[in-house]
Amino acid sequence: MTPEEKFKETFGREPTEREAEVLKRVEETWYGDHMRWDSQLFVDYFCDYYFQMYRERCRLKLPR
Repeated sequence: MTPEEKFKETFGREPTEREAEVLKRVEETWYGDHMRWDSQLFVDYFCDYYFQMYRERCRLKLPR
């Protein structure tokens, strides 16, 4: 599963343009099968890169 597929599965929508850029960077450093099923770890990992790239806080939260 790619980071983009995980994003769509987790949030039920297509990523925005900025989110898609972050997902490209996440894909370059994707580091293990556990990322496929742990949605919270995926969100944390994504938000770390989002902040590094845009110096803005990531507002993504897991859907309830």
